[in-house]
Amino acid sequence: MPITLAAAREDLRAVLNESSPSFYADSDLNNWLNEGARDLSRKAKCLQSKKSITTYPGQQNYAAPTDVVMWHRAEYLPQGSINTYPLEYRLYDEMDSVWGVNQQIQQYYPATWTTWAEPPNTYVVLFPVPSSGGTLNIYYYRMANAATSDTANLDTPEGWWDLAVRYATWKALFKSLDPRWKEMRQLYVEMMNDMMAATATYSDMVGQMTYGRPSGPLWQFGGGLGEWA
Repeated sequence: MPITLAAAREDLRAVLNESSPSFYADSDLNNWLNEGARDLSRKAKCLQSKKSITTYPGQQNYAAPTDVVMWHRAEYLPQGSINTYPLEYRLYDEMDSVWGVNQQIQQYYPATWTTWAEPPNTYVVLFPVPSSGGTLNIYYYRMANAATSDTANLDTPEGWWDLAVRYATWKALFKSLDPRWKEMRQLYVEMMNDMMAATATYSDMVGQMTYGRPSGPLWQFGGGLGEWA
């Protein structure tokens, strides 16, 4: 179950053996809890999100999500079509080998995408430029949102909110010059490693290596998976 900021702070105070504000103000504990949630989202890349962007004929650049930690994939759905086209990501400088000297070539749907500028000012560049309307789906890992009220949930993955409490604990002990902060920080790092191993894919199934990207189902090409290995 998600945990509210108030409940997480109560748990934190129990660990610090300070049930009511004395040395530690509620505002400090709230800041450290939210800081812990952000640290989880940055290091573990555990918060997954998707944004759908409407594309327009002749428009190449689009505003990207503002809370990006790292991109995962993008796909393009032309208006009026049932097809979904995965886009290949390239770094901006690498796009020169794709678009050459003509960055404005238009096509029914784009095949590659790149980005520029840091969040929250990042924009997405599509190539070829869409010549008709459609939808751009972007899958990415996002930054945790701050819990700004006691009733708001701490923005952590289900089952891992205690890591934000452990983070806040070592920060609080550090403030009070309690030497136990080193032990608590080491515990946090170890728990973080466990979390990263569990949330990297949220799956224990065997992965699969692919070679290239067929433009249609494999059965259309006259064979099964073995012929593409």
